[in-house]
Amino acid sequence: MAYNPSDLRLPPWLLRLLDGLVAIRMPIGHLWHIGMTRAGSLMFFSLLGLWAAAFYSGNNLLYLCGAMLSAIAIAALWQGVQTLRHCPKFGVFLPDHVECEQPFVLRQHIEYKRNTSALLHITWADTNMQLHARLSANESLFMGQIHADKRQYTKLEKQYLKTSAPLGLWEITHQRQDPAWWIVLPKPIAWSASQYQQKNIGQDNPEPLLEGDEYHDLRAYAAGDSPSRIHWRKSTLEPSSWRIKHFTQHTEQPEETHLCVDLRLPKHLTNSHEHHVAFEALLGRTWHWLQNHTANKKPLPTNIHLVLGQQSFDCSTSQGLQAAMQAIAAAKPEYLPPRTQKNHILLSLVEPS
Repeated sequence: MAYNPSDLRLPPWLLRLLDGLVAIRMPIGHLWHIGMTRAGSLMFFSLLGLWAAAFYSGNNLLYLCGAMLSAIAIAALWQGVQTLRHCPKFGVFLPDHVECEQPFVLRQHIEYKRNTSALLHITWADTNMQLHARLSANESLFMGQIHADKRQYTKLEKQYLKTSAPLGLWEITHQRQDPAWWIVLPKPIAWSASQYQQKNIGQDNPEPLLEGDEYHDLRAYAAGDSPSRIHWRKSTLEPSSWRIKHFTQHTEQPEETHLCVDLRLPKHLTNSHEHHVAFEALLGRTWHWLQNHTANKKPLPTNIHLVLGQQSFDCSTSQGLQAAMQAIAAAKPEYLPPRTQKNHILLSLVEPS
């Protein structure tokens, strides 16, 4: 009967011993931690037995085998350390922004000039990002799936690189500084600016705006829109792709390219959870408006203006748009009314006085 290597089972006590060795991480200074993998643990015990037999018997061949295997293990450790020391900075390859609860698949080609190959695990402190880099002389990739669960605007600095390359004997962790700005925007909530006139969104019985007969543009579908306004030739059966024909008239109604957002919280909400949900929904509508007016439009449209609490942004420039996105990601409730301006659509959770 032929021997099947899969029939070999290690005893439980040996597996527990190996797991204990694998869990050990030896700190080398403040920036390096070195441990062994299961394969490295087996090789470590093999080397101990080999060197013990060599010293006991004085056999030159055993000395030679022990020296050769020890040199291979040390060379693997040295090469893994050099790989982590010379890998490129990854912060510049992070996306400009991501959205809450919207998975973002990252796949970016990067430049790597060394002739070694390695698979790296990359994390930043205080985040749940688990990214990978596949380094090789021919093609190097920075990849992973990003899933952010809360809105934030944070500067990432402390980064951890981990690899078991090249032989899978050592697990080496290196801490370094790789600064990058991490912008997580709220999940966008669709709404129609043409349905409200200086009225706070989220309250009952909003005051409708009178629309004109002149075709203006297309906007995203929002709940309550008439199906007769859907532009079916530019839409599919998926509601997320529906586009609504927008008609306007030349009156003193608020401009849809000017938005004012009141960051005050209403008094009628009783607990912090309700406050949080309402505030995030307000910012979700703000981000939907900004995204609707600027996404995939090059050059950026002129006269796009956002007032967010006490801050004002001209979003017709790339610098102003980036600053507005950062402000939305970092927004917190305020106690002062916003800088309300004439002919601005008003988003607010507070009852008008």
